[in-house]
Amino acid sequence: MSASDAKADSAAHTMELYFDGGSSGKARQAYGSYLLLSPGSGRLLALRIDLGAGLTGNQAEYQALLRALEQAQVIAEKGFGGCPKVHLKVYGDSALVLRQLAGEYRVRHPGLRPLYERAKALLERFASYELIELPRSRIYSLFKH
Repeated sequence: MSASDAKADSAAHTMELYFDGGSSGKARQAYGSYLLLSPGSGRLLALRIDLGAGLTGNQAEYQALLRALEQAQVIAEKGFGGCPKVHLKVYGDSALVLRQLAGEYRVRHPGLRPLYERAKALLERFASYELIELPRSRIYSLFKH
């Protein structure tokens, strides 16, 4: 058993995080959505957020993930005894974001580097985490964008 498997086994709770982000138009108006679930207890939080103008689609994906991770941390602290007791399953349709966080892709764009570093630091606070890529259609069915 690897150390990561041992950490996952010691987690007392599992939380699911779904995220999506994007931008559209000439001004690149960015938006994001996220959903936090706890199997057994149901929906914890669902939000659609306006991220402002000037972001790329990938920056919006990272921003939506960061907001979700920050909220997951708050919920873990208040409801589950802290992040070290929570196994986090992260679902999204952004192959770039998920594969960068998994170490499969390098972070080349300088505008993504600080977002990647913050997301990685937040993920490391949890007992363990999984990064799961979903088809775009599944994410659309959740958020309708």
